Amino acid sequence: MDAPITGPFDLARQNEYFGGWTQPVGDARTIVMAFPVEGWTHSAAVLLRQDSPGTVTGEVQG
Repeated sequence: MDAPITGPFDLARQNEYFGGWTQPVGDARTIVMAFPVEGWTHSAAVLLRQDSPGTVTGEVQG
């Protein structure tokens, strides 16, 4: 098992550690996650981006 990661949260490093979530083409700072929404026939997408250390923002599309 790998040694624990210490220091400020780093989305890009976590993406590497967990095997690579889907990313928009040409945007290494962003990952895309999809979730089913109860009662809907479609899913919602969340774009998570880290522009500065320790700060992650999200944009929901559905």
